[in-house]
Amino acid sequence: MKEKKNKTSVYFEQGYRYMELDEFQNAINEFDKYISINPEYYNSWYFRGSCKYALGQYEEAIKDFNKAIELDPEEYNSCWNFRGSCKYFLGQYEEAIKDFDKALELINPEDHNSLYFRGLSEFHLGRYEYAACADWKKAAELGSEDAAELLKKHCE
Repeated sequence: MKEKKNKTSVYFEQGYRYMELDEFQNAINEFDKYISINPEYYNSWYFRGSCKYALGQYEEAIKDFNKAIELDPEEYNSCWNFRGSCKYFLGQYEEAIKDFDKALELINPEDHNSLYFRGLSEFHLGRYEYAACADWKKAAELGSEDAAELLKKHCE
């Protein structure tokens, strides 16, 4: 059993190293190997989903984030933020807002990234006069330059 554990940890560690080097496809390949042996470790699903997100494979990334959330809904809170971003980029704005709400609840109510993207989602739904502007205002106050630009362009 120790040999199996050591081999699987090598896959995970190598996947993580590739991810740090922005070699996302190589990282995905290593996380695939790890998951095939140890599918119950939420971190591997989260990291593989993050790599798919970085490659613009949003639908596939959502599947990985779903699995990570299923395995431990509160341990990897940033899954909610990443999954919301994927849904945003797929034009699923209502669903994205739900994920950003959950990210703000679980991670940090002052997470400027979640506020920024929730505001973008609200904007695309035509709810910019109040909802988008409120999120961008708070995100800008927390240091988001992108939110400050949108606030100035659309809300002032």
